Amino acid sequence: MRILLCSTRDLMGCLILNQLIPALAGHRLGVLLADKTRNVDSAVVELAEIKLLERTLLNTTVFPLLDSLPPDPGTRRWTFQGLARRFQVPFQILHDDREFAGGHHWIGEFRPDWVISARFGFIFDQAAIDAVAGRMVNFHPGALPAYAGQFPVLRAMLRDESHIGCTLHYITAGIDRGPVLDRRWIPVNRQHSHFFHRRAITELGMTALIEFLERVAGGEHPAGETQDRQRRHYYGWPDAREFEAARKAGIVNMSPAEYLALLREFRPGLEVADQLTALSGS
Repeated sequence: MRILLCSTRDLMGCLILNQLIPALAGHRLGVLLADKTRNVDSAVVELAEIKLLERTLLNTTVFPLLDSLPPDPGTRRWTFQGLARRFQVPFQILHDDREFAGGHHWIGEFRPDWVISARFGFIFDQAAIDAVAGRMVNFHPGALPAYAGQFPVLRAMLRDESHIGCTLHYITAGIDRGPVLDRRWIPVNRQHSHFFHRRAITELGMTALIEFLERVAGGEHPAGETQDRQRRHYYGWPDAREFEAARKAGIVNMSPAEYLALLREFRPGLEVADQLTALSGS
C-alpha cells in the first residue's frame, strides 16, 4: 500500500514516526510534517515549556547534534533525519496553511491508498477528503466523543478520570467528528506527569493504528461507529486557570527525569547534558 503519514515536527511526532515507519517498512511511505508556529503555543507558561522542550530545543539543538554523530547500533529511536535516511522515506516539512493548502496537492502528488493523521497541525479540506474516498484516518489522544479538541489528556486528568483513552477515527468534515474505528485506554498513574501520560497514550494509539493498517492490508475496510453527538465535548486550548488547577491537583506538566530518559533513547550512553555542552562548544 501507499501510505501518507502526517504528523508534527516535535517530540511526540517523532515518537509516532519511530513506531509507524519501521512497522510499515513493507509499504510505500511518505511523510508530511507540520512545523507551524502559533501564538497560542506560548500563551501560558506551561504551553511555552512544552514548545521549548518538545519542539524548539529538539529541532535546533538536540537533533542536529545527534544527526552529526556516527550511527550507534544501540539506538532505539531515530531523529526525523535518521528515520528518513535509515528507511528511505521522503519527508516534507510544511510551515503554514499556505504551504499546506488544504492537503489536496500533497495527496494528488503522492496518490496514497491511505492517509494517516497523528497529531498533524493542519486540517484537510473537503477536496482532500474526497480524493482519498474514505481512506483517511486520524489518531486522537483522547476518548471521543467526550474529549474532542485540544489537550484531552490534561482534561481527563483534571476530571480525575481513572483511565485515559485514545481514538482512531475516520476523517470527515469537522474536527474529531468521524466514525470511530477503535478506542484504547491506559490507567492514570498519579505518580507520573502529564508528559508521561501523553507519551503512553500516543504509543498505545500507534499500536492500535499499526494493527488497523494490517487489517486493511488484508482487505478489510471497516465502517466505524457513528459518534454520539449528545456526548460530544470540544475543548479549546487550556488557559492559565486550568494549569493552576492541575498544579493544585498535584499534576506535574513536565518531569525533567522522564523527559531526559526519553531523549537518552535516541543515543544510549551519551548523556543529554554532554550533548548540549558539545554542541554549544562546537
